[in-house]
This record gives sequence, structure tokens and C-alpha cells, in this order.
Amino acid sequence: MSGEATYASVLSQTSGDRLVLLRGFYDPQPGDAVIGYVSDVKFSGYNVEIFQPYHAFQSSKELRFEYSLGEVIIAKIKEVSETRSVDLEYPKQLKDGRMLNVEPFKVPRIVGRKNSMINSLKDLTGAEIYVGANGVVWFSGKNSSLVIKAINMIREEAHTTGLTERVVKFLQAETGIENYTPRVDEEPAGGSYSRSPGDAGSGSGEGRRYGSRDRYEHRERGGDRPRDRGGDRRSYKPRGQGYRR
Repeated sequence: MSGEATYASVLSQTSGDRLVLLRGFYDPQPGDAVIGYVSDVKFSGYNVEIFQPYHAFQSSKELRFEYSLGEVIIAKIKEVSETRSVDLEYPKQLKDGRMLNVEPFKVPRIVGRKNSMINSLKDLTGAEIYVGANGVVWFSGKNSSLVIKAINMIREEAHTTGLTERVVKFLQAETGIENYTPRVDEEPAGGSYSRSPGDAGSGSGEGRRYGSRDRYEHRERGGDRPRDRGGDRRSYKPRGQGYRR
């Protein structure tokens, strides 16, 4: 209105020495990992729906494989234009999973400090999980319903302290896993949700394999997965060799 000032604010809450956002929106940045699906196939590449008010495009230049309409991919943001168009790079196809949309500003809580929360979700559910900075979580595995419950718990309690500990206890009660300590990455990924890709090449239909500490690189697992609730109780033991380059 004429003569009146207009103010914009972000709702937040102080928790100890941290400022926790309670509302917000996604501002795409180069280097972010985003998850979406191929919404249109063009001669020069692919339009990708990333569930945000931005046009995302993956060029087919230098790609050694093709994508089909509707296929889910995770990719890095290469650049963002002045008109907020997003160019993607290093796509990887995600097969046989489910997508869950969350508030983008709660993604850091789902990932956790030094990846502690996302590592706990993977370890205690046995699921393959990727988290996009655009607020899309993709997961695959037998414990899909448990993954959804845990993520919704994180969303509802994102503003509280001690959340990782409570989520771990919840998952332990559901799976029967004991003596688990959240696994952390010694070198945090910083402000964005991805790091530079590794040197491994692309395979047909597989996309490029990413580096050892990418937010969206899943662990290669070996051995048994957690049992469903009601099974024998057992102690947690790390499976496989963890992340690999």
C-alpha cells in the first residue's frame, strides 16, 4: 500500500548456538544435488521436473546413454541463469524406488551434522536413500514404510534438539537392532548437498558414479539387513566396506 513499508521475514527459532529455520524456500545453487523425473524428451536433452518453480534441463551432450520419459534421476546443478533456469550435469538414474517430498529447508535435518542422521537412516533400515536439496527424498528397500515414518518424525521435530538420538532409538525399537552409534563422516560436505563427482566413468543406463562423500552416493552393502519388528534382537555391526571411490 502507498506510504507503507513492506517487510519480508523468515520464521526461525534459536536452539542452543544454532538458528533453526521453521519456514523457507529452496534457492538453487551450483553444486546442489537435486532429484526429479524426466518430464519431456527433446533433441538436445531432457526437461526435468524438480518440484520447484524453476525450469531444469539436462543436456544430452556428452551423455553416453539415454533417458526415457518418467525416469527418476539425481543430478548436480551446473549453473542457474538470471531467469532462474537450472542446468544439470552428472545425472544418475534411480530405479525401483519411491519419492517423498519434504520441505527443502528441513533437508539439513534429514542429512544431519556430518551426515549423522542420513547414515543412521541407511544403517538401521537397510534402505538405499538419496536426499535432494530441492526437498525430494528417494528411497528403495524392504523397509520403505519405516523410512517414511522416520522422515516424517524428523519433519515434525526438526526444530528440536536431540533429534538424532530420538530417531535412532525409534528405529532400534522398530528393527530390534541394539548397540548402534550414529556413523559420521569426518569431512562434512559443507553448505550444499553434494560434492564434486569422482573419477569413475558412466555406464549405459547407470549414469556417472559419484565420489565417496557425495550426499547422494549410497553405501554398497553386504551381509544381512535389519530384521522387521518381532524378529530376534541382535547387535548392530557395520556391513560391507562403506563408501567407495
